[in-house]
Amino acid sequence: MDVKDLLRLLKLYGIRPRKKLSQVFLVNRRVLQSIARLAKRVAEPISRRVYEIGCGPATLTVFLLREGLDVVGIEIDNRFVPLLKMVSREFPLFNPVISDARDAIRTSRAEVVVGNLPYHISSELLLSIARSGAKAAVVTLQREVAERVVARPGTDSFGRLSVIMQLLFRARIELYIPPKYFVPRPEVSSATLVLERIRDFDEHAACVEKVTRCLFSYRNKLASKALRNCFPSTYRILSGEERWRSLRVRDLDPLLFLEIARICAENGEC
Repeated sequence: MDVKDLLRLLKLYGIRPRKKLSQVFLVNRRVLQSIARLAKRVAEPISRRVYEIGCGPATLTVFLLREGLDVVGIEIDNRFVPLLKMVSREFPLFNPVISDARDAIRTSRAEVVVGNLPYHISSELLLSIARSGAKAAVVTLQREVAERVVARPGTDSFGRLSVIMQLLFRARIELYIPPKYFVPRPEVSSATLVLERIRDFDEHAACVEKVTRCLFSYRNKLASKALRNCFPSTYRILSGEERWRSLRVRDLDPLLFLEIARICAENGEC
């Protein structure tokens, strides 16, 4: 599907992209095919069924279906219903569902998640995927957010999202996608991110969310001072160790945040 094909479809169904839903549609055939093939490689060891977030006009959906994947298409905008029903008639393996993706991820048993994440809630959706039972994801989102996910300790991009996602997944950026490949053209570049589960979301992972929320409000402070302000009981246990007195919050490895979370949990601070 190219720009002309998409514009023709949107005009046929009377659909104008809604900015409040961050509706931008990837239309470059080469990139769509690359993402679909990547999704197939990632999904095949786990499940042939993938849950596509924000399927919209089904530009990616059709390529996923042509790869032989069973697609559950999650779309919040019911204006796309007639178009999606048309696709489902052509492809029996396609099941469109009108729902908020955040609710769908939480309540479904999705093992593999794919799709172009709405930019205004991309971080929120990543955390929803992290908290779910999903074993893998292939998602396209703003380049800046993707780079935060894979950022290393001590870098400007490293933060709360980096810690949580890296504790739970092997994360890598597979593709960079320029704005010209989308309609309407976004103001930022995009990237396709691959996530492969390495740890389930458990009570310690939930505690990491709380720990990072507080500690990263002191990202440039020494870890010992941040711990003292956020978690006094845990600070008293860890304060004798040199590493906490020399490292700043921004320099802590994700596994160190997990260590803090475990001690917080043992001492009733989570």
